[in-house]
Amino acid sequence: MLKMMSCRQASHLISERQDRPLGWRERAALRLHLALCGPCARAAEHLDFLRRAMARYVGRDPGPGKGPPD
Repeated sequence: MLKMMSCRQASHLISERQDRPLGWRERAALRLHLALCGPCARAAEHLDFLRRAMARYVGRDPGPGKGPPD
């Protein structure tokens, strides 16, 4: 049975999932927490946005609809 994690634990996993794959229990617990906690869900969205923006900035991801430079 999954136990509700704290926001501190959730923020740690939100950060960790940027660097490594989470285990199935971690993913399930985080998914449950994000479904019930609006502030943590917004923080996760913001972090995901920043990661994608920085990847585009350094040229690893050209963004939607853009191919590699000629």
